[in-house]
Amino acid sequence: LKVKVANLPAREINRLSTHSKSWSSVNTSPNHSQNTLSDSDSIPPFNPTSTSSPCTTQSSDKGVLLTDNLKWNAHINDITAKANSTLGFVRRNLRGASKEVRTKAYTSLVRPKLEYASTVWDPHKQKHAQTNTLSNKLESVQRKAARFVSGNYKYTSSNTMIQQSLGWPTLHQRRLQARLTLMFKQSII
Repeated sequence: LKVKVANLPAREINRLSTHSKSWSSVNTSPNHSQNTLSDSDSIPPFNPTSTSSPCTTQSSDKGVLLTDNLKWNAHINDITAKANSTLGFVRRNLRGASKEVRTKAYTSLVRPKLEYASTVWDPHKQKHAQTNTLSNKLESVQRKAARFVSGNYKYTSSNTMIQQSLGWPTLHQRRLQARLTLMFKQSII
């Protein structure tokens, strides 16, 4: 949260600064069940002319990781790690299962992790190199799953052909469809 100091009256700036100084003596030690006062603390006092924020740089809200720069790198890295972990669990436990069971396991356990709230964070600007990298991270999980479901681990086999033989659209196509569905639902309300 950035506050434009020029728009605040001097009385409010002084009040914020005084409040910040009084709270800078609060020590939140993990060993104490309550906050205690101390003479030395690492919380910086409020400086209304400072451009940096002492606040946290990211927070999670309902499974979506938000950062202060509004980029989705941390969120996509997080969901990719979770999806890869779940896919590893499925691969270990369903090694001898049929193709249909492995497909159901992927579509019900792994893919929802990759698509949760995708209409919010979908990397819509495909011309940026960083966005392509983020999309590739997501698609790599589906490519691994496609090889697992089909049982085809040959290096000469194309991932695209494997996904087409399974009838799976790319995650990018699914996100586009989800975004269009959301916009249509919004238009009829």
